[in-house]
Amino acid sequence: MRLDNSTTGKSIRPLSGIALQFLRGWPRAHRTWVFPSATGASAFQGIQKDWRAIRHEAGIEDVRIHDLRHRFASFGVAAGLSLPVIGALLGHKDVSTTQRYAHLANDSARRAANDVADIVANAMGMQPVDFR
Repeated sequence: MRLDNSTTGKSIRPLSGIALQFLRGWPRAHRTWVFPSATGASAFQGIQKDWRAIRHEAGIEDVRIHDLRHRFASFGVAAGLSLPVIGALLGHKDVSTTQRYAHLANDSARRAANDVADIVANAMGMQPVDFR
């Protein structure tokens, strides 16, 4: 996906297969832009009005777009993706920007350490100790 005017400037981001499938089925109202402006004369300028309607319909009035980005990153960390990879998916130019998700990586690492320790304890005929 090419973003000509993201918060970090021009950016190219990878899209998942399911996102591409969705977009291929999306009705095209313009030959250049997937999401044109309401008049169809230029690129889409924002989603605030639509986002308010979506939140209202879904009953999630207090969810911000940034909350979705944070959740996306959280799922990536939980899946074991590295912070640089997550940063690339989010369009961060500097990995230090992605560092705020490090606490999530630490939680995943702690769970993994406990899981491995449980396997070792079982192999040694010991009862795992639950410190969680």
